[in-house]
Amino acid sequence: MNRSQNYRVTPNSLMAAEPVLCAGDKGEAVKELQTLLNAKGASLKVDGLFGTATLNALIHFQQNQDLEVDGIVDLLTWTELRRKQPPIRLVNVCRYYNPTSYPHQTAALEWLQGQLPPEILSEFTKRWRNQP
Repeated sequence: MNRSQNYRVTPNSLMAAEPVLCAGDKGEAVKELQTLLNAKGASLKVDGLFGTATLNALIHFQQNQDLEVDGIVDLLTWTELRRKQPPIRLVNVCRYYNPTSYPHQTAALEWLQGQLPPEILSEFTKRWRNQP
């Protein structure tokens, strides 16, 4: 039996269940997993196939969240994946900028820079460099 057919009941409702996923699974639940991992910084193709790239992204996520690093999406992992993150503050961008692991971050910063009028960017540059 495919592991994605196994379900666990959530503590909040006997009607809600979460699929337990692992490498080799496929389907809509895997697409949701991939979408959630992408929202947390991965760069996965959302194809519904739980392959090596999805497994590696999941393991990275589990490590960063201090979850059991087993490559299995259980109730605790689903819960953490769905946990809403507070909006990012620009003051934290430098702290979390890691283009090696998250190449999309550079594109996001370049997009943001393109949204700023030149006079605002110029004033920011002066302040960043502590120039009057």
